[in-house]
Amino acid sequence: MPLTLHPALPSDIPALVATALSAFWYSGQDRVLLSRDPFKEETAEGEGGKKKGETIRGFFERRYRDQWLEDADLRVMKVVERRKSGSADRADGENVAGGGRAGAGQGEAEAEGQGDWVGEKVVAAARWHFYLAGSTEGREPEEKGGKVEDKKTEYPEGIRGGMLNELSATTKRYRREIMGDNPYILLSSLATEPAHHRKGAGSMLLKWGTERADGAGLPMYIESTEMGKPLYEKFGFETVHVMETDLATFGGRGKDKRYLMIRTPRERHVV
Repeated sequence: MPLTLHPALPSDIPALVATALSAFWYSGQDRVLLSRDPFKEETAEGEGGKKKGETIRGFFERRYRDQWLEDADLRVMKVVERRKSGSADRADGENVAGGGRAGAGQGEAEAEGQGDWVGEKVVAAARWHFYLAGSTEGREPEEKGGKVEDKKTEYPEGIRGGMLNELSATTKRYRREIMGDNPYILLSSLATEPAHHRKGAGSMLLKWGTERADGAGLPMYIESTEMGKPLYEKFGFETVHVMETDLATFGGRGKDKRYLMIRTPRERHVV
């Protein structure tokens, strides 16, 4: 099925979160931060009718919505695949553009043939933060160069909150040291569902971002995993520092590596 690139909408958030969790959980990367499969959580009432707490997916969806509302510099792009109702899909059945199951929002079915329908399934997505002209507007408080406040976040069962806080604080500290208050474009996340690895979806997203960075004459910055590093290098990113976290501190094994990478703009184009 053909892949196409589109701006994402807030109604896509459930599909965007599902894509990201699918990409990192099934590659093994999120098993550092998560202690259970986010696609096998129960959302119904527990024993004796007791309501269960927030799910992992619900937690990240809520954070995504908050950031979307608060960050004026945020741009989210998605890659979608046109799919028939009989196409193979994830067992969770919710990774559909527009959020929810097929038949709602942007992924609403269209009648075709003998009652078949065609929907749009999100297969990859990227979040870009355009910090133009040295502006800090829309950045999180930690990104404004001031004092980092001690935020108390309540994490649902299944998320290793201490480890997530440590990784987040450390990456932001390095980002401030490397980029300072200079204008740049931050690629805060890029995720492709496992079934679409090496099929061009990630390259479509990077091409969109790098073209705009070159047009504006701005550098780009990313904190990459080991898996994503070769693709970013293909688009001109270079590693400036390797950040290592000892997982034994949080009850894990080995070290988590993040490659802090910068891409300098190519020849500026007039647009």
